[in-house]
Amino acid sequence: MKKLALFMFAAGVSFTSLAQEMVFKTLAAKGTCMVQRGADPDKYTPIATGLKIFEDDKIIITGSSSYVGLVSTEGKALELKKGGVYYVKDLSKALASGSSSMAQKYLSLLVDDMTKVDDNTARNMKYTGSVERSVENKEIVLFLPETTKIASSQGEVQWFPKSTVESYSIKIVDSYEESVFNDNTNSQNITIDFASLNMNPGQIYKLQVADASNEESNSGYISLEVPTRSELAKYESDLSVLRSEVPEKSAIGDMVIATYFEDQELFLNAIPYYESAIEKEPNIVEFQDAYNMFLFKIGLEELKEKK
Repeated sequence: MKKLALFMFAAGVSFTSLAQEMVFKTLAAKGTCMVQRGADPDKYTPIATGLKIFEDDKIIITGSSSYVGLVSTEGKALELKKGGVYYVKDLSKALASGSSSMAQKYLSLLVDDMTKVDDNTARNMKYTGSVERSVENKEIVLFLPETTKIASSQGEVQWFPKSTVESYSIKIVDSYEESVFNDNTNSQNITIDFASLNMNPGQIYKLQVADASNEESNSGYISLEVPTRSELAKYESDLSVLRSEVPEKSAIGDMVIATYFEDQELFLNAIPYYESAIEKEPNIVEFQDAYNMFLFKIGLEELKEKK
């Protein structure tokens, strides 16, 4: 009878655990944040990236500077920035109805990168579709991979000289070496309005930064691939969906869009969104880690410290 009772108790505990419905997974956290488990109210679990949160749980946040970023099973994102007790059931109901496989996909990719950032195997593996650095043995080092697609009306190009330069010449040429853009600046960056250059969809252009007084001292060329009209239309449609399903003007929203741009090889577009997310939430280590992983994959991790 005792054995039977123990068996029935164990089966009941197992059934209770299986019956729990996962509602959220943690994307990022800082400060004193924990989960009180509904299945075991005496159990308090510190919140970390990738933690599963169930329907009957409570999220407890202490202090005004704490932060928790959540991803729902439907691919919705949510930020908690104030101290207090949050009932998971209520948080779930507060999210807009509907789901998006697109949002879920990019949030999943983001969580995957953040949880793997300390995995030496992941960091040393050959990145499928990786690009080569554009900076090797050059006098001016561009903060861009050797090849990137461009899809925005504006993009900022940054660089670092190996020696003092007073003025820089920036040029873009087409496949026939015809100039489509030429400008000079004293800064180590320039914002280019690509939409005004009438660059042909589906074509590849080359960009170079050089010392204006000595063009032999330069960055070498990087390739700018202009997407086709159908690709541009797809990006616009995708971004409209993504922006409607993440918190407006939020760090999580910026991270999702950055991850989307990275996946589409729109690296010039991805960089400012990663940096914007970190600017919004500078103390979230997970966002810093995701950005570092992105830079590692495109060969620019070592240049981050120069920025």
